[in-house]
Amino acid sequence: ERVSTTDGIAHVSVPSYLWIDSVEYPIGTKRNWKVYGDVLEIDVNSVEDSDLTLTTLPNIDVLVRFAMPHRLCRSTSLEGLVKSDGTKGSIAVIADGFTTGQKARVGDEFHIQHLRNTYTCAEEMTHAAAGVVLYFYPPLEAVPTADDFINFTRSTLKPHHEELFCHLVATRAVLSDYIRHINEIPKGGASVVGNYRQWAYDKLAEVLGKLDRLSPPRTKRIYPR
Repeated sequence: ERVSTTDGIAHVSVPSYLWIDSVEYPIGTKRNWKVYGDVLEIDVNSVEDSDLTLTTLPNIDVLVRFAMPHRLCRSTSLEGLVKSDGTKGSIAVIADGFTTGQKARVGDEFHIQHLRNTYTCAEEMTHAAAGVVLYFYPPLEAVPTADDFINFTRSTLKPHHEELFCHLVATRAVLSDYIRHINEIPKGGASVVGNYRQWAYDKLAEVLGKLDRLSPPRTKRIYPR
C-alpha cells in the first residue's frame, strides 16, 4: 500500500512477513536487494525518470514478493456481498451480509467476484450503519459492482499441509504434557514416560522432515544491475 510520495520516496505499508522472496524492478526483471531496518534498497545502477510531465512514462513499478505466514480465518461467515460500486485503485470497499459478531482480522484473505487478485485485510472489519467496511491491499484492480460476491479463504493451508499441521500440534502438545507424568507409576512400568516422550520426538522429526522436503531450496543469485 503506497501511502506517501511527498519527499520523492515511496513509503509502503508492509504487513508482518517471514522474509522477502524476490524483488523485480521494473516488473519482470529480478534484482538483488538489501534491507536496512525498514528500508528496502534495490541494487540497480540507474533509475528511469518518473517525471509525470513526460509524454511517455517508463515502467517504474516495483514488485516485491513476501513469504507470508499461513492464515486460519476465524470469522463464522466466509461470504458477503459488495454493497455499492467500488472505485478502481481504492483500498476499501463497503460490504453487506456480515453480522456484528463476525470479524475478519488483519491478514485474512478474500476474493471479490470477477476480480483476479487475492486481497488481504489491512485492518479488522469495521461495522457501520452503511455496512461493513473492509480495508485491504493491494488496491482494487478494477471496479467491483454492487452484489458481487466476497469470499473469505477459510485456510491458506493446502489439504495435505493441514494433516501435517495437525500432527505437528499433537507432538508439540505431547512434549509439553509428558513432564507432569514423570513421577507417576504407570501400569506399563517405569519406561512408559520415556517411551511417551520418545514417540513424540520421533513423530516431530518425521513431520519436520516432511515439511523440509516440501520447501523449495532457497538459493542466492547475483542479478544484473
